[in-house]
Amino acid sequence: MSYLSERIAYLRGLSEGMGIPGETNEGKMIEAIIDFLDDMVEEVQMSQDMQKEFMEQMAEALELEDDELDDIEYFDVTCNQCGEVFAVDEDMLQKETIQCPNCGEEIDIQIEEDFECGGECSGCHDCD
Repeated sequence: MSYLSERIAYLRGLSEGMGIPGETNEGKMIEAIIDFLDDMVEEVQMSQDMQKEFMEQMAEALELEDDELDDIEYFDVTCNQCGEVFAVDEDMLQKETIQCPNCGEEIDIQIEEDFECGGECSGCHDCD
């Protein structure tokens, strides 16, 4: 941002060096434009600072230990409206409905149990 501030200072000096009196319409216009540009640089800088702070807060909030990430189990859900497949965790499955992140459709949660062979197979670890 210092580059932009330097350019505005250059324009301000250039304007003063041209000798256009501030009382004339042209002088008033040039001063107003330079002041406006100066305000814009300040707004952009403030916006960038806020964005940086927000990103730092998000990074802190998302920091999880590797073992915490390994313990989270995700399940695929398919939206009946748009066909989007997205992952949800167990906490989300406890809700009666969830919203599709693609189309916003409310999806009723219906947990389907996996088929269990009842111990009659030869390789399934569910029966052990």
